[in-house]
Amino acid sequence: MTTYDSGIQFIAHGDQQKFRKALITGLGRSGTSAVASIFHHIGFFLGTEANAPIYEDILLRTALSEGRIEDILSSLSHDSERYPLFAWKDPKLFSDTASTLIESLNNDWLLVLVFRDPVAIALRRVYQENAAFLHYLDRAVHFQNKLARFANKSNKPLLLISYEKLLTQPERVIKGILEFIDYKAEQNVDVIDVQNKIRMDKENYKSHAARKIN
Repeated sequence: MTTYDSGIQFIAHGDQQKFRKALITGLGRSGTSAVASIFHHIGFFLGTEANAPIYEDILLRTALSEGRIEDILSSLSHDSERYPLFAWKDPKLFSDTASTLIESLNNDWLLVLVFRDPVAIALRRVYQENAAFLHYLDRAVHFQNKLARFANKSNKPLLLISYEKLLTQPERVIKGILEFIDYKAEQNVDVIDVQNKIRMDKENYKSHAARKIN
């Protein structure tokens, strides 16, 4: 699933190409929640405190913001052993603190990076925060470049996803993600059902964002 218009690019950094552990990151407002929704609905556990439609584990986010790396590593080890499929989603995972943590993990973790049009990201900020458009456009471009540099330096297997392609061709993107998931023989995924569920999550996300504004 690496054709020119697929919206997905896999970079191996090793022999393994099927994964049961994933880390999902990207800029805020870039579609990381939508991608996390896919992982949730295809069977991944995203954390005890990772609730729809955001899917961010509050406990892990707090530990990350406080720099408690050993606590995070312990939690990741516990959950990835307990659950057949496990993922952690957080836009802060390409921060300097988190990048050190990620590079200490084994290469059986798939690093999922979500990219979105910077104009769309800036417009979301303007809508939600009544902010200056050009200011947030500059920030979006800056952090997109940082995310790209993070990908370029990483030694982890990478799955890069275009949020725009997810919006216009969700079935193709979902099937593309499934190509890299280490399912057991008895597991089966209904792609159309997943597509419907992420659509519902998206509507709930919009309602959640509207409540924050009001």
